[in-house]
Amino acid sequence: MRLLIIGRAQDCADHASWCQHMGHQVQYVESLNVEQELMGCMDDIVSFADGAQLFVEQLRIQCGLPSRGLDAVGILTDKVLFKSHPAVQPYIAQHLEIDPVMSKDEAVAMVMSSRLRFPVVVKPSNGFYSAGVVRADNVDELKRAYVQARRVCTTLAARAGASRVIVEKYLDGNEFAVDGFIVNDKVRPLLLHRKRPRLEGPTFHETAYLTERFDSERGTEALEMLERIVAGVGLRNSPFHAEFRFDADGRLYVLEVAPRLAGSGATTQRLMMVCIGLDAYECLHGTFRSSLDLTPKRDRIGLEYDFGPEATGILCNVAEVAAACEQRGATSIIRYRSDGDLVLGPPNNVECILTAFFDCTSLSVGQALFDDIANNCHIKTESK
Repeated sequence: MRLLIIGRAQDCADHASWCQHMGHQVQYVESLNVEQELMGCMDDIVSFADGAQLFVEQLRIQCGLPSRGLDAVGILTDKVLFKSHPAVQPYIAQHLEIDPVMSKDEAVAMVMSSRLRFPVVVKPSNGFYSAGVVRADNVDELKRAYVQARRVCTTLAARAGASRVIVEKYLDGNEFAVDGFIVNDKVRPLLLHRKRPRLEGPTFHETAYLTERFDSERGTEALEMLERIVAGVGLRNSPFHAEFRFDADGRLYVLEVAPRLAGSGATTQRLMMVCIGLDAYECLHGTFRSSLDLTPKRDRIGLEYDFGPEATGILCNVAEVAAACEQRGATSIIRYRSDGDLVLGPPNNVECILTAFFDCTSLSVGQALFDDIANNCHIKTESK
């Protein structure tokens, strides 16, 4: 199979390793300028990045590859379009959209004159990896959060396009994610990710996923939301990564539905292998096959632990943390950065340093392992 991936090779290390193992020819292209000769000989064109999905869909159409729906992809990769779509509006929290050219005082005045009340969550509409997402409990915190979100808008503009700052109602409940595939127009959820630790702010980057096979009976409400949204926007033959959150009264809201695998592909791939024994990359490149078999082959609990820097500086113990994960029985470890690299710390970090995956016998075992790692394994940086 000949594959074209729009994205940086270093961000797709797990997929590159899989292609080498399977004997597939793969080319990674960072630029949105792709030579016509290159496109004509590809069996599949995909990306693991939100900002490239619309471009990928345009390429697929040009090359005569089956489409996921150009309008659907455009809606699902733009938070503003997503929140305004009639199929989505019944399931989203109250929010405002603010042009980042506004000053912080103008933005605060707009929020205070709306129906929103503290606490609120402030986020850039073009963000990923929870960069710039901050909870604000009062006016001073709102000003700081708006400035941070606006800065992330500018930082990510070249990579993810222009954006707006979104201010929305804070939902005081648990957050979870669902991964799966849409075959023709049928939604097939496969994995349920419990986010760890509980995300209460002031920042909202989950450290870990505690993952199990999706149970359609227990997940009826989320599945019905997904089916209505997918049908409404017209998405078909696509992977999806959907995020949800409860409020304090137990009402469920949708946060996003992305037409891609999670975690640059590695999250969905590794956790599908651990939890249900399926190859997510094989499914991704075979989504348009009517014979695609998504029947789970096993039923286990998976733990994904993402290690990010605690402060801006030069990485100094990545190898040590990787060794600690190996000692705890990691089934696989992916290193994205190395000792000696300069990285940004919270709240503006937009990349993971190292990810470890574990196979667990139960949710309680997975939770205990998460607690152990959270208490004893940390990525450190030096200022010089």
